[in-house]
Formats: sequence, structure tokens, C-alpha cells
Amino acid sequence: MGEVYRYQVVGPEHFGLTNLRTIQDWVVTRRLFTVPGVVAINSWGGTTKEFDVVADLEKLEAYSITVPQLISALGNANINVGGREITVGQQSVNIRGVGLIDSGGNEDLTKGDRTADIENVVLTQVNGVPVQVKDVAKVKIGYVPRLGIAGRDHDDDVALAIVVMNRTQHTNDVVPLIKAEIERLNTDGTLPPGVKLVPYYDRSTLVAVTTHTVLHNLIFGCLLVFLIQWIFLGDLRSAIIVGVNIPFALFFAIILLVIQGEDANLLSVGAVDFGIIVDSAVILVENIFRNFQSPPDERRHLLQHLAEGAWGPIRRARPACRPSRTGPTGCA
Repeated sequence: MGEVYRYQVVGPEHFGLTNLRTIQDWVVTRRLFTVPGVVAINSWGGTTKEFDVVADLEKLEAYSITVPQLISALGNANINVGGREITVGQQSVNIRGVGLIDSGGNEDLTKGDRTADIENVVLTQVNGVPVQVKDVAKVKIGYVPRLGIAGRDHDDDVALAIVVMNRTQHTNDVVPLIKAEIERLNTDGTLPPGVKLVPYYDRSTLVAVTTHTVLHNLIFGCLLVFLIQWIFLGDLRSAIIVGVNIPFALFFAIILLVIQGEDANLLSVGAVDFGIIVDSAVILVENIFRNFQSPPDERRHLLQHLAEGAWGPIRRARPACRPSRTGPTGCA
């Protein structure tokens, strides 16, 4: 229910599908999360880039290095560490160690294939000689094992994404903000040259079509009820009474929804308007019209029954007064 926007990340042929997915995960997703009402960005397709360290078990055993030690060394080499302050007179300098591994793709994403920083990570030392990752393993660029594939039109493998809206928000409020942010991403130079976001699904279109369909059905339903009532009864005034009841019932239902802070839907508009109120109005008007068309004797008999309470609660008569021992005017 919350999927309100879908787009595809496209780029030049030499750019590569992995780089498109990298832009989606690290650039586009973070920008779209700043849009109010967006709660999730579901990425589809493409290959998620990763750096694979393929260890040689024989070399690890020769240097007495375990796999957990290798993993721990790689993690420790890819962090920033804060230091202390050095005070020089009235000034102070903060010391920190920048240890993030650099792939070389800061300026150009297509060149982010450098593995030297990973290969030079020190694991241990033997006789004063450091043992590095490149001494016991091979480092290469790969991708996370794929669990699926996304295709669109004639493209069998593309990078797509679905924007999910908070269920308490409204489509007409959130989608314009998403469109504006997508337009900024395509024009402000955030994306590499040749890369752009191409939307292919917008839920506001569905909302507009649905709203048009509901209004069309309501108007057509009012005319249909009016015409059928007029044809079967042959009385224009009775048909007008039933037809006018429909917009009043609709407005009343909408007013209650607005007061309670609820959204209008087909059930509230259709069932309450046509299914409940209009049916009762048709039955009531048809019964009144039938009684008005009956012969004078039947109408006189009907009014007599109504006066006597034949179809309503019977009123209990008060006891009649009669003489008693208390006096001539007493009532028993």
C-alpha cells in the first residue's frame, strides 16, 4: 500500500551495472530519505559491489594466522580513531587517525577498483618482518551473491528502486516532494555525467484515475437512480426526491469522515451513500407514492388505522370514573 514511486537508474554503457547500484545505495537512497513521509527505499536489481579477500589456507597456516585474525585485522584497518589534544600556547590541535580504506573512486566512481590499501594491511610480524594481506591472500573486486534479478521492458538486468511512503501520509502530499528531489538529483550535479533517474511509476496517476472513476460512477449512479425511479413510478416529483437524497447523503458521509480525520474510500462513499441511505429512500418514497395512488376508500381506511395506532404503540385508556363510597365524584 505504501509503494508510491518507482524509478530506474540509467547511465552510459561503459559505466557498468555495479556502479549504478552503488550510486543507488550510497547517493540516491540517502537523498530520498530526507523527503518527509518517505520511510523506505527498496533497491532492486544490479550487483552490490564488494571487495573479496580470497585467503590461501596453506599460507595462513605457514604464518600461523587464523581466519578470525584476518577478519579482525581488516576491520581494524578500516576505521577512524580519535586521539588526544596537543596544546601549544593558547591553541590546541586535535589528533585523529584516518584509517578508512580508499578504493580510488572519490572523484570518478568508475575508477574505484584500487585494492592496494587492503593488500597492505598488516596482519602480524615474523622476525621483525610484517606480514601483509597480499602475502596470504588475493584481493579482487566482486559482488554480493545475488538473490534475484530485475528487468524492465527489453532490458533483462537493470537497477530499480521503489519509494515507500508512511501509511499515515497522503499520496498527493508526498509524491510531489519526491518528484522535486528526483529533479534536483538529475540537475544539480550530484550524479556522475550521463547518469540519471528515470521514473516509470507514479501513484498520483492512479489516484487521479480512481478519483475520476469514483466521481463518474457517483454522477452516473445519481442519474440512473433518478431515471429508473421516474420510469417505474411515472412521477417526476418522487424521482427528484430520491435523486436529491444522494448528494445530501454523500456530503453527510464526507463531513463525518473529515470530522473523524479519516480518508474517503469506495466503501465509505459507495456503501453509505448508495447501499444504505438511497435504498431506504427508494423504499420510503415508493410506499408513499403507492398509498397516494390508492383509491379514496383505501386511503380513508389507512388513515383510520393510523389514527387508531394499528401500526404503532397502543395507548392505554384511562379508567372511567364511577360512584364509590368516597363520594359521588370519586374514581375507583
